Amino acid sequence: MPLPLPGVLGHEGAGIVTKIGAGVENVAVDESVPLELAGPLACGITTGAGAVLNTANPGPGESVVVYGVGAVGLGAIMAARNSAAATIIAVDLHDSRLELAQRYGATHVINSG
Repeated sequence: MPLPLPGVLGHEGAGIVTKIGAGVENVAVDESVPLELAGPLACGITTGAGAVLNTANPGPGESVVVYGVGAVGLGAIMAARNSAAATIIAVDLHDSRLELAQRYGATHVINSG
């Protein structure tokens, strides 16, 4: 996934950068942006996706196992779904998270509780 620079990664991706440079002293957040949700998701998804696409880099027919499918794990599941991996296994303690994992690309789920 090429990223045009300058890029805004992590929790910073939940907002809009309007100014940069040494003269910027304050940060204002639009009230319509739910940062308690958008911040962790922006950070988690890029972290999980980066782990799969940049580190694991599964080849055709390979399997991916993701332990824990919160924000980071779901990012990994989505990235694995967009890779050459044939089998994508999600492992978590919570059925609700496993349901999301299946919706976003897991081919198999395991409740480890």
